[in-house]
Amino acid sequence: MWIALRASERAILEGVNLQHLVTNQLPETVRALAEDPDAWVNHTHP
Repeated sequence: MWIALRASERAILEGVNLQHLVTNQLPETVRALAEDPDAWVNHTHP
């Protein structure tokens, strides 16, 4: 699981550069992940 998480994080971070952040124009794959409403929900159990 940790390797898969690391690979996912790395793919996102390597696909985004400072210009993307400054111009607020993230790559479509990153934008789609951030716009997914389910990404903002805490799925941990109490």
